[in-house]
Amino acid sequence: MYRYLFVIDSRTNPCAASTRFCSSKLYTGFCNEETKTDYRVVFSCSIRHFSKGKAVTLHRKTRNKTLQMRKTVLVTGANKGIGFGIAKHLGLCGWKVIIGARNEQRAEKAIGELKSQGIDVLGWVHIELKDLDGIDKAAKEIAERYPELSLLVNNAGIPGDMSVDSQHTEINVIQETLDVNFVGTFALTKALIPLLGKNCGRIANITVPSEISPYWHPLAYVASKAAQNAMMGVMAIEFQQSGTPLEVFSVHPGPTTTDLNGNMSLPGFHDIETIGQKFAELICDGKNHQGEFVELYPIVKED
Repeated sequence: MYRYLFVIDSRTNPCAASTRFCSSKLYTGFCNEETKTDYRVVFSCSIRHFSKGKAVTLHRKTRNKTLQMRKTVLVTGANKGIGFGIAKHLGLCGWKVIIGARNEQRAEKAIGELKSQGIDVLGWVHIELKDLDGIDKAAKEIAERYPELSLLVNNAGIPGDMSVDSQHTEINVIQETLDVNFVGTFALTKALIPLLGKNCGRIANITVPSEISPYWHPLAYVASKAAQNAMMGVMAIEFQQSGTPLEVFSVHPGPTTTDLNGNMSLPGFHDIETIGQKFAELICDGKNHQGEFVELYPIVKED
């Protein structure tokens, strides 16, 4: 048995501290020099049961359960591209990974590659963002199989038609891209909010800026991500106003070579390994990113 000191971060919601550390940082130990007692600092998820600075005694089993509940992530579209890089580097950081994918064969291939690198992959869930009934089914499956989920990374999406200007963009392409990138992402997020809230979780959306660039502006894709960015901003405000123990923010990885852009590689582009590593560092940086639009690429160093 150990002595544990529960600490409440009163600056934000009570769950703020508990979801911002990799496995090596989730709790720390210190020794009381007068009593020589070994204490472990645990950031508590509930102010209803523990007072600031109150020491309690927990069994090792309870301690392990507490640690595990803060370390499970679902990454949609994790079978390839940026999603795979994120899953890999969060896994290397100590997170247990759930793969969200449309294709079983691709999901199993990704799982095999991740496990070969020592990553703890719990399994995969079929997620088709344009199938709303399927999303509800997937959310129920996740709640039953992975009740410890504490991080949702909304990465999956489709490009739409990036080869044409707005005047030649087909209406059905606009509709499909919005259905997947915005409506489907919103539906999955909404369905998982109750579970994530119980675990004081976080929601990170992989996106692009809402501001229109003169150099790159495919209408369907940019419009769908602008809607997703608005979703993030609205949810962040509502979570804060209601005291909901959830954090939501957007992450722009910057120009990245993936199959989404035909594996384009130009000066200033980054690979999925670099982006995955920087994303994992962001998740583990110990900061509250509620409502933020985080630009990853300014902190990515060029070779």
